[in-house]
Amino acid sequence: MRTLYVSDLDGTLLHNDETLSDDTKALLHALQENGGAFAYATARSYHTAQKVTAGLSCTFAIVYNGAFVIDCRSGKRVIEHFFSEDACADLKRLLTQYRIEPICYACHGDQEFYSYHPALINDETRSFLDTRKGDVRDHPVASSQDLFSGSLFYVTMIGDDRLADLYERLKADPRFHVVYQKDHYSDAMWLEVMSAQAGKGEAIKACRKLMGITEVICFGDSLNDLSLFAASDYACAMGNALEAVKKQADEVILSNEEDGVAKWIMVHMQRQKDWFTVRQLEKDTWCISEPKHYENPHSYLLVGEKRALLIDCGLGIGELSQVVSKLCDVPIVVTLTHAHWDHMGAYGDFDERLLYHDEASWLKHYPLSSEAIKEQLTKEPCDYPAAFHLENYAIYQGEADHLLQDGEIIDLGNRRIQVIHTPGHSPGHVCYYEATRQTLYSGDLIYLGKLDMFYPTTDPHAFASSIKKLAAFDVKTIRPGHNTLRISPDVIGKIDAAFEQLKARGVCVQGSGIYDFGDFQLHL
Repeated sequence: MRTLYVSDLDGTLLHNDETLSDDTKALLHALQENGGAFAYATARSYHTAQKVTAGLSCTFAIVYNGAFVIDCRSGKRVIEHFFSEDACADLKRLLTQYRIEPICYACHGDQEFYSYHPALINDETRSFLDTRKGDVRDHPVASSQDLFSGSLFYVTMIGDDRLADLYERLKADPRFHVVYQKDHYSDAMWLEVMSAQAGKGEAIKACRKLMGITEVICFGDSLNDLSLFAASDYACAMGNALEAVKKQADEVILSNEEDGVAKWIMVHMQRQKDWFTVRQLEKDTWCISEPKHYENPHSYLLVGEKRALLIDCGLGIGELSQVVSKLCDVPIVVTLTHAHWDHMGAYGDFDERLLYHDEASWLKHYPLSSEAIKEQLTKEPCDYPAAFHLENYAIYQGEADHLLQDGEIIDLGNRRIQVIHTPGHSPGHVCYYEATRQTLYSGDLIYLGKLDMFYPTTDPHAFASSIKKLAAFDVKTIRPGHNTLRISPDVIGKIDAAFEQLKARGVCVQGSGIYDFGDFQLHL
């Protein structure tokens, strides 16, 4: 598994005086020396970012809020997003209508420049430009008509009372990605406009593909970091971050003045030596993952007043029962979303076991041989724990203590978890729903990645029906069985729409192929 750490600069990695500490430089250099990957994502240009990150080891630089991605080894743009001609024309018309004087960033070939009308800009814009004196990209113009020359990719406006209204107009236009927020240093409001294909989040998705990244961990403090959060597997807000940003984060860490990013990465690097990664999602809910393995399955511990529920139990590598027993002091009952080997590895290590009734036969007569399971387990290289011996590996065969029914409620005392039968990936696949928290534990029915329904015990039409069934539930949070933990609940509707497309094309049949819908693929 390869992890990419991505940090915002101003207010996040940088101190308030726009400097990096020696400790941060040393830590990130050590990270890359050991094969790690680090990138920064900023509203700054690469030109100004280089000045404040001198001495920092980076793999990629995401600049202009994602309009460009730079390979830091070569200094070349590897991803670039420009405005279309019609978007440029309409943006120019709107700025004329609002009588707002912008700074326009464009390219002539490989040469970047920024244009502005020095006689018409406001004091806030002039103050910002004063900090860029001597910049080789500086390009004042004599007429506002010349602002939009070249290939335009970024437009910024500062401190004008009309920006809030213009922001509302622009954000409704699907051709634009817009950010409206207070500047970290001046407290002036900034409106930044890019192509809809730009944005820190979209840049991260592209970097995943370029680098073969399987996990992205990000750090931010401001509103323009929210798209970065949404595209990452784990998001850390700085202690100095806006409250709206903290609410969207998985964790709030030390502030930028306390070198929060570097210190968090240092601790995380140490934890990566362990087989399990344990993340506290809520005060009484944990996710236990196995990121060293290519399957990277997630198990979830839900702690109630009377007992705790462990949903799925991973690969059976390492001592999962010992890990979860340290997280609570009430009896633990284990249940499965489905009886596949990568979700039931530690099933026999618990005293009380639940299972949906349609999966019960798999516990007695598993459809794969022990040799086939071991072959699947080890098909990709993995740094297994020293105590793991493949010859001793076996999944549980026996009986469950209680067979679940569709709609049944598992009572933990102060938490009630509903069983939802969702066949398709397996005949007895279930999701678990906690209505009071509007949280769905989706197993292998929903995650970002390739959703499998191509082997004999799967059923594409049952899978599609199960997705439609879930659409009736009020879901705000999805806890998936694999891959990133950060999933928007609107993916339920997107998967439903994808199935409808396949049905309309007459290809919603097993064996028809793999269909790519961006964040997820349907493998029939």
